[in-house]
Amino acid sequence: DSYRAGHSPSGQPTKDSSPPATPTPDGTTKATTPGTEMPEKDKPNIQIEQHGGPNAVTTGPNSPITINQTPPSPPARTLSQERFDRLVTELSEGRGLHVQITLVPADDETGTFGDQIRMAFERAGWRVSNATVGTLSIMVVGDRGATAFNGDGFTCSAEENAPELAKALKSFAAIDLRCAVRHDLHDRAPLSIFIGKRK
Repeated sequence: DSYRAGHSPSGQPTKDSSPPATPTPDGTTKATTPGTEMPEKDKPNIQIEQHGGPNAVTTGPNSPITINQTPPSPPARTLSQERFDRLVTELSEGRGLHVQITLVPADDETGTFGDQIRMAFERAGWRVSNATVGTLSIMVVGDRGATAFNGDGFTCSAEENAPELAKALKSFAAIDLRCAVRHDLHDRAPLSIFIGKRK
């Protein structure tokens, strides 16, 4: 009644019923149960690409989606001729008022925009004091301690009820131009305007 392993008692070879071995990435093998293998079309397709920086990832089972984590540049503030002319007209109502304009030219866009703002005030008849600095750092001490102002953006500073501030803000609003308002940076003129890198 004895028989060899792998053979039936009749001497015929037996069919091995154990699951076939499947190689794994580390070189070892594992058993795969028939019928459980994932169809090729359903397998995830994950790729990592270097688009726009080290963390940009492309992933998806069929149609990859690219995620670019590099933020776009803010829109340019340069005024068209029509908006420039309208600004001059609006500012003309404040003819004779005094403004200090400080330009921190971080790039060409900042320089062009700053020159347009200066020229608009000058053509409107304002008394304009100009200053151009390579870098700016103004320490402001307030209720929350000392903070540094580096001139970035487009900032207007004056006393809260100063007519210069009211006229400038009204004129900017007429051409859909927004100026951040502060009340702690003016000292040489009733209205101080700072023009730096867009943000």
